[in-house]
Amino acid sequence: MKIQKKWIQVLGLAMSLPSLIFACAWFIFHLVSIDIITRGVGIIILLAIVVNTLVMMVVYALKNRSKD
Repeated sequence: MKIQKKWIQVLGLAMSLPSLIFACAWFIFHLVSIDIITRGVGIIILLAIVVNTLVMMVVYALKNRSKD
């Protein structure tokens, strides 16, 4: 099955989401452990990154859907 070119961005974001969450969580909690940021700020930053990625997926999907 060949993936349509217009869905590559959405698929790329969807596939990279688990590794993005893991890498960002590791880095943020490392910053928390060495007292650069607080735990609450770290969680807010992590949630902002994840929500931003999900919003980008929806925007790309809606943008590509309307071209049909």
